[in-house]
Amino acid sequence: MSQTDLPRWLEWAREIQALSQTGITYSENDYNLQRYRRLTEIAAEIVQSYTELPKGPVLENFLIQPGYATPKVDVRGAVIREGKILLVI
Repeated sequence: MSQTDLPRWLEWAREIQALSQTGITYSENDYNLQRYRRLTEIAAEIVQSYTELPKGPVLENFLIQPGYATPKVDVRGAVIREGKILLVI
């Protein structure tokens, strides 16, 4: 399933989670931290309402991803030959 094939609700939840993750990383006061943590909860509630997943584990998964939100790459294999790298995802 490509990015464009995702349900709209999942796109919203992912975007809210990414914004909140970045906000938590760069917040300088408790007020902003509280607001961004609430956004994380809202993203988890969206996922919960459209899936059979409980909110708790979804929220935990969202909160363990520290730092600026960036795309993650899952590499299934790598070949290094003559100084060149082939990554299979």
